[in-house]
Amino acid sequence: MSLFSQVIAILSAFFLPSVPLLTYHAFDAYADLPLSCYALALIICFRRYMERGTQTGDNNGFLVLTGLFAAFCIWTKAEGILFSLALTVTVFLYLLLKRTSFSGSVKGFLFYAVPIAIVGISWFAFLFIYYITGRRLQIFPDARLHLKAIPVIVRQMIFSANFNIIFAFFAVVTTLGIRSVFQSDLKYLLFPLLSIMMMFLLVYVATDSYRWVMNLTSVNRNILTIIPMTYYVSALITTYLLSNEAKRRTIKESS
Repeated sequence: MSLFSQVIAILSAFFLPSVPLLTYHAFDAYADLPLSCYALALIICFRRYMERGTQTGDNNGFLVLTGLFAAFCIWTKAEGILFSLALTVTVFLYLLLKRTSFSGSVKGFLFYAVPIAIVGISWFAFLFIYYITGRRLQIFPDARLHLKAIPVIVRQMIFSANFNIIFAFFAVVTTLGIRSVFQSDLKYLLFPLLSIMMMFLLVYVATDSYRWVMNLTSVNRNILTIIPMTYYVSALITTYLLSNEAKRRTIKESS
């Protein structure tokens, strides 16, 4: 591990527990914090899979773990479907682009998908058999967009809910390093995070769930579910950019 990685890891570990809403939910009996932990675990497992490469057969264990945590997201809360969907698309694209053969891509995707199928199908079968649909699953599209919800969400993310400066920092570091990130495998970690954000935004702008934004009932808790993942991806991007800059300076000085 490089010096940059160690410093960024320490800073991330320090700032993450300083999020007031995160520490509050550590002793409050809501499913948002467990969902955020499973989301962090699945992105970490997927990164480990990418680090090990797609050509080694014994590497599929990380795909199984990724699929298992994606299944736990579905099991924990209805919003976990968004996390599972984003990672499923990402894993599919990664395998399709990185595997040398189509059969290898299919095999790898099955390792990922089987845990989701087993847990997801069993869980939803249980819910429907016992008619436990829950209000959170009842999301209906509206005829018009509720754009007035966007300023409320932004204020909660940046000011009222006090998530520290993570979203501003994430926006800055991603904007500054977008070209470098898209030339590396980090784009496969950035894509699901941005996809989840966009899906949450779509739910709150284009469905009847906008009312939960306007009365501040659940938007903060839903934002909480992506906080650990946001810190993790931000830390990886920062480390990558600083390492590249250090290498560039070293090459420049040696020449």
